[in-house]
Amino acid sequence: MNYGREVRSVVRIARGMGTTNWRVRTSAADYFLKQYPSDADLAGEAAALELSQEARAAGVPVPRIIPSVSGELLWSQGDLALALFEYFPEATSGIALSRSEMAQAGHTLGRLHALLRGRPGLRDTATGWFALDEGRKRAAFERYAAIIEGREDQDEFDRLTVSLLHRRLELLPKAVSLLASLPPLARQVVHGDYSVTRSRVGSRRSAATPMGGN
Repeated sequence: MNYGREVRSVVRIARGMGTTNWRVRTSAADYFLKQYPSDADLAGEAAALELSQEARAAGVPVPRIIPSVSGELLWSQGDLALALFEYFPEATSGIALSRSEMAQAGHTLGRLHALLRGRPGLRDTATGWFALDEGRKRAAFERYAAIIEGREDQDEFDRLTVSLLHRRLELLPKAVSLLASLPPLARQVVHGDYSVTRSRVGSRRSAATPMGGN
């Protein structure tokens, strides 16, 4: 292994999207290993990992990345690309959060946004996402509403949908105005993982994971 550690076992972790994830047991400790697909943007992934460690240094609860022997956060050779993280054995995601945990999640997200605010980003070339044709959108909403309202039998879903369509028609001019008022936007890729872990004393804490981790 290119991390200066003696590997005792490697077990696949059946979770995660976009990468193949493993639990690596070594003589020193357990680690979380991300294996990137062969078509991954490795330069972008490496930059993302660096950003995650900046967030960690600023106090955002992000897993520590273990550098390779040569100091790389993302090690690659041929079609193989890896990143090694500290492992949280009791981390869980996709569960319902309590009110206190939701508050922690919001606080953590706010800290992350504050850290990233003002940083140079990649200009978003998808300007079409912000171009709203008011007339075309209005015609679509009215067409959908007319189809539902023309039915002899309407269920609760139909009635709710019609109500929402009319509300969207009311808000459409405001949406156009809001989009027109936006300054030129930039983008940064932030990993969406959010996990709840247990501290050493057994209490649960939040762990945001920008740009990688378990």
